[in-house]
Amino acid sequence: MVGKILGLVLILAGCFFFYKAGNQYFYGKQSLDWPTTAGTITVSEWKRGGGSNSGYKADIEYVYSVNGAQYHSSFIEYSEFNSTNLAYKFKKGQACEVYYNPSNPQMSVLIPGYSKLSIGLFIGMGTFFIGFPFLFVLVGRFIESSQSNNAEIT
Repeated sequence: MVGKILGLVLILAGCFFFYKAGNQYFYGKQSLDWPTTAGTITVSEWKRGGGSNSGYKADIEYVYSVNGAQYHSSFIEYSEFNSTNLAYKFKKGQACEVYYNPSNPQMSVLIPGYSKLSIGLFIGMGTFFIGFPFLFVLVGRFIESSQSNNAEIT
């Protein structure tokens, strides 16, 4: 029973990773065609990572306007593994080009596109988490089959 629950949890985790890869690809690809507007970096600093992450990560925030409405965002790019060099690239008070979704101007990025590395890692993790339970089932059936064959021989 525990094995079935664990298998289900692993399969669900694999589905989550496939969803993340698809989401990054879909919106990252769309962002390449989004219009741009002028923006300003309002925050550019290093923040200590939370939880088990004891390193630092770049915290970047910016403001921009679309059709007279002002927006605020901290979303930089469609990658889960954003570069720590971003705090050097985007300095507080610096003008920047903001790519925004014309259907939903609250969605924006400073770096359009998607990271092949990030998507590849998510697909790899999804494949591992979904494949692992199936591998256990196959190995378990092989062992049961070989044990029953050995029992028949003796």
